[in-house]
Amino acid sequence: MFKNIFFFMTLILFTSVSANELKWLSLEEAVKMAERDNKTILIDFYTDWCGWGKKMDKETYSDKGIIKILNANFVVVKINPEKQGTVKFKSGEMSYRELANEVGVRGYPATVFFTPDFKFIELVSGYFDPENMKTVLNFMEEKKYNSISFQDYRLFTEVKKLSTAQKDNPKYDFILGYFHLTFFNEYEKAHARFQEALNKDLKSKELYAALSLSTPNNSESTNKWLEQAKKLGYKDKSEIDDLVVTYVREIFAKN
Repeated sequence: MFKNIFFFMTLILFTSVSANELKWLSLEEAVKMAERDNKTILIDFYTDWCGWGKKMDKETYSDKGIIKILNANFVVVKINPEKQGTVKFKSGEMSYRELANEVGVRGYPATVFFTPDFKFIELVSGYFDPENMKTVLNFMEEKKYNSISFQDYRLFTEVKKLSTAQKDNPKYDFILGYFHLTFFNEYEKAHARFQEALNKDLKSKELYAALSLSTPNNSESTNKWLEQAKKLGYKDKSEIDDLVVTYVREIFAKN
């Protein structure tokens, strides 16, 4: 009986420790596991001399929240391109350095993602603290890379944070509505954001046009918003694009 208790206590302790540690694998192990479990592959390209890579190990890859996400939904690999090693990629064999060059690594640390069948998805360069790393991982988990670049997605998440902190600013609603409409094809969410901007007294030809674009085609509301936009001189969607760029520059110049 005591032996059984000792066994189960050891098992619980081992499981607890494992859950709080990243399971770094060799690339060969990761590719097999990713295909078997349908998980995204994350490769951390690093060097022994890179201080930012060491900082990321200490602060980001040791964060319990990051560890939980990675162990649940990813398989993770560390590769130092300055060391010996080869890998099969695109039906050929190449060195670690050649793989790094192939996927566009130009500095360290670099985080590169691959599909479960080892096809390149995205490279993000530089140091990411735990909060920003969660943004990266959300981008991958939600497969947003199918519709938007990571740079644009990161901008989207930053504006969302600002809109929560400064709820009275209608420009945030306009920008977020634009993202929902243009990148994600989420018309209801886009329209709700544009309507919120209107409720906060943002009135412009671009906003009226955006309200028109985010409502069902040929509906009475569509025509109403479009007529108001045209009365103010609206011509085409490029004017909406330009206003978003102006707002983004204005917002981040202040923050």
